[in-house]
Amino acid sequence: LKSRKENFNRIMPDLEIDMHSNPFGDQDDPDNNFDQISLTSEDQLQLTSQNVEFLEKRDKEIREVLRSIEDVNEIFRDVAALVSNQGTVLDQIEYNIENTVVQIEQGNKHLSKAVEQKQRGLKFKLILIGVIVSVLLFIILVGVISR
Repeated sequence: LKSRKENFNRIMPDLEIDMHSNPFGDQDDPDNNFDQISLTSEDQLQLTSQNVEFLEKRDKEIREVLRSIEDVNEIFRDVAALVSNQGTVLDQIEYNIENTVVQIEQGNKHLSKAVEQKQRGLKFKLILIGVIVSVLLFIILVGVISR
């Protein structure tokens, strides 16, 4: 942009055209005005060419910025997908932990029942042994008395 302004300021003094004069020059010196108009046209072509180059460069830079924005957008989408996936994984972990807690509580209940049943079984065995011993003693006592 700075070079464009410098070129414009350099060319501007050459663009002095008198609006009241004959565009084809004076009758006395016709070549002088045609040369000035030709130089002005060449300078305008050069300025136009520089403007086109500037606009092409600017367009290229805008396209690069656009590509960079698209890349950043893609990165944000990837990050959003990762965050979503991590959220799903965390939900699964939380669900598994809750299930584990429930299963541990059920396991503790089963263990308590097993301990109670074992104690009842031990009592039952002791009572059964006592009954068997009593019956055997009774049979032995009846056998000793009947002789």
